[in-house]
Amino acid sequence: MLCINYLFRIMLTTALFVSITLFKPTMVEAATTKAQFDNNGENVTVECELVQKGRLRYPPRAKRFNFVGEVTVGFSISQEGKVLDPHVLESSPPGLFEKSALKHVRSWLYNPPQFEGKAVQVSDAKVKIVFRPN
Repeated sequence: MLCINYLFRIMLTTALFVSITLFKPTMVEAATTKAQFDNNGENVTVECELVQKGRLRYPPRAKRFNFVGEVTVGFSISQEGKVLDPHVLESSPPGLFEKSALKHVRSWLYNPPQFEGKAVQVSDAKVKIVFRPN
């Protein structure tokens, strides 16, 4: 019986190690994001360049069951390039990846959005984050 417990612990430890080293989230995201700027009542599309992002965390429950999913996040970008008011627009499957996607998008930093040489705040930016185990 002691031998079986020992073997089970070795198998469990090996499986955990393999899942940690091989199971990394894959994220699909653009280096630039299109957003809208209100220029005296006229909506102008502005391209915003992503210059910094934090690490994407794959939710433990999703990792355990090998789930794949995607979250579309909407947000604004300040004159300084910070993400403002990120919110979930769509999520599949619902209730699994949203918190991780929002935390990740909050860590992003853009070059200050420019319109006619001036830094501006833009809105209606959208990105789709795809979670896929490797």
